Amino acid sequence: MATCTFMWDNYHVIPHHMNRYCMLNGHLLPEGEACFKINDLGVRRGYGIFDFFRVRNGVPMYAERHFRRFLKGAQDASLPVLFDEGSLATQVRDLIRENGARPEEGAIRLLLTGGESPWESEDPNLVITFEPLKSYDQTLYKYGARVITHEYIRELPDIKTVSYMTAISLTSRLKEANAIEVLYHMRGDVSEFSRSNIFLVKEGLLITPDTNILSGITRSLVLELASNRIEVRQGKVMMDDVLSADEVFMTSTIKRIIPVTAIDGQHIAGGKPGPVTGMLMTELAERDEREIRSLQDET
Repeated sequence: MATCTFMWDNYHVIPHHMNRYCMLNGHLLPEGEACFKINDLGVRRGYGIFDFFRVRNGVPMYAERHFRRFLKGAQDASLPVLFDEGSLATQVRDLIRENGARPEEGAIRLLLTGGESPWESEDPNLVITFEPLKSYDQTLYKYGARVITHEYIRELPDIKTVSYMTAISLTSRLKEANAIEVLYHMRGDVSEFSRSNIFLVKEGLLITPDTNILSGITRSLVLELASNRIEVRQGKVMMDDVLSADEVFMTSTIKRIIPVTAIDGQHIAGGKPGPVTGMLMTELAERDEREIRSLQDET
């Protein structure tokens, strides 16, 4: 089956095939046949949560961690969930199989909306989709990325909600600055990027904020990998700390680790990625390979 590549800014979108299947409330359907009513709270009020993880060689990467975060987010958002972790795992496995045996790269999205209701969630909709993976330009990993800043704290920051209104509204600023992310802060108190966590290296410490953030799965992996290599501190991070850091990088499910070399046009440590970032990029890639091998051995 032929594949084609579309370019959009820093993304390379690689669809595996045109006709994909999804899960809607536990039922397998072609995506074109899946629908729910327009008065769903996810549409009318922006009331919903999601999670997202990679699929490599048919293996759902770190799925258990994502399931746990998804279910906790549903509980914290007062969204009823009719499926447990085991059921989610079965649906994801079936969906990967139906969407083309063992794709080299893809992603699973879990979406839970408030359901049909004028206000309170009573009958939510669970949608699970298999999507092409959006990967970033490889030069970003070698030379680093530019980012911009914005004074903002996400509503319910510890929940992965569907609301990205602020982030999307800043798209034109990102394009003007040739930047890939927005760093959120409030009066200089740094929290996170719009779709990533932030780390900095300063005076021999690996530092990351721990309040007003989404606890990213890749963030937790980096903290685990770094614990035996460098002293780690989770706590308050000010913008001055970031701008004067020896190294800065971001982490996310799609990005993995991308060095940050300029913030609002100001170079970080001479505008070059640093050695700790490079070491952790290697460590994370090796950890990903171990994850794939361990899950393949179980099947």
